[in-house]
Amino acid sequence: MRLSIARSVLASFRIRLADPQMRQIAGNTSWLIGERVLRGVLNLVATIVVARYLGRADFGTLNYAISFVMLFATLWQLGLSGIVVRELVRSPRDQAEILGTVFVLRLAGGVIGFGAIMLTALIVTPSDPATRISILVIGVSTIFYAFEGVDFWLQSRVMSQYAVVARLGAVAISVAVSIWLVVAGASVVAFAAAAGLELLIGGLGYLVVYVWLRQAPFRWRFSVQRARSLLLLSWPLIVSGVFNAVNLRIDQLMLGNLQGPDSVGAYAAAARLSEVWYFVPVAIATAVFPALIQSRELGSVVYARRVQRLLNLMIWLSVPLAIAVSLGSGIIIELLYGARFADAAPMLAIHVWAGPFVFLGAVLSKWLITEGFLKFSFVRHGVGAAVNVIANLALIPALGGVGAAIATLLSYAAASFLACFLYRPTRPIARMMLVALVSPATFLTARLRRPS
Repeated sequence: MRLSIARSVLASFRIRLADPQMRQIAGNTSWLIGERVLRGVLNLVATIVVARYLGRADFGTLNYAISFVMLFATLWQLGLSGIVVRELVRSPRDQAEILGTVFVLRLAGGVIGFGAIMLTALIVTPSDPATRISILVIGVSTIFYAFEGVDFWLQSRVMSQYAVVARLGAVAISVAVSIWLVVAGASVVAFAAAAGLELLIGGLGYLVVYVWLRQAPFRWRFSVQRARSLLLLSWPLIVSGVFNAVNLRIDQLMLGNLQGPDSVGAYAAAARLSEVWYFVPVAIATAVFPALIQSRELGSVVYARRVQRLLNLMIWLSVPLAIAVSLGSGIIIELLYGARFADAAPMLAIHVWAGPFVFLGAVLSKWLITEGFLKFSFVRHGVGAAVNVIANLALIPALGGVGAAIATLLSYAAASFLACFLYRPTRPIARMMLVALVSPATFLTARLRRPS
């Protein structure tokens, strides 16, 4: 099933799977797609069960704590993913030095970052003990991001299936524990520990996989020169990651500080449903990325046509789904969460329309890499973050969670579409996205004008 999806997407871009390298890429992509699907299903089940049990206020406290920690966690991830993979591909003999350096950087960043989290939490978060203890138990577990270098190594070897197994195992255990906590009648802090457990088990899972593949982590070594080189290369991605994290998490934090956990609970319930299908554009963009790079070598006309085709596909996948969810938001919320979350329906009806821009943004990210415009990435995320913060400040006091949903929609539109008009080299794809956005209306108009 997973492999057939990857095959069909690659085939649409005329990539022949007779090539062993392409077969390996398709297989690797199929594992990543499968992981996204299973992770989405498991997390959705856990979200529904936990939300119905905790109620709006405690569910809001849990999601506030998760958002708070994840906002800071971006800092010590250091934007190293793509750069480390590239270095491992280019210099496989330096594997021990690269992985050892990444481990030390991540570990040091995690320890320092955890201290920053707790200090900031004492200053800006609500003073109730449940919120601060939840932040504490989730924050401690993020130190295990230090082992993520193993995932980068697996990516460089096109062996992501092993990382997928480790991550899915962690998710499955975390979800099982969460459901057991519901049965046991646990407090919100216990559910925060279950969320942190996923990070802890995932990090240790990477280490187990590395040893199982007969690699030796005790041979890792730290290099000051390598650390300096990696950090100099990754700073644009660090800044971009921070802006992106602000865009993803600031809505729930500002809503919690301005309106309280009850509003966060309703908004988080809507956002989880709206975001559950965001794996689709990432999976498609990942699958066609090799084809996109190849088509650029075939000439500008072929390249532009295929990029336009991909953008059109994203809109035709996302807009019908957004319409269906928006129209059925009331029924969906009541069916999945119950009457206590009825206020989440209008939030879902608005938030789901961020989806088309998320779909376009997945293509834009790959296009920027293909064209070599990496520095524009943090510009567009910075624009999105600024719009999000300003819109939240303006709209949340009057509209609550609905205002946060509107702010999210505006920020994604700004980051994935409007920001591309600010920079001359990105205006061609901005125009292509505009064509894609109006393509459903163009199609319907043409059908209506067609003589019967």
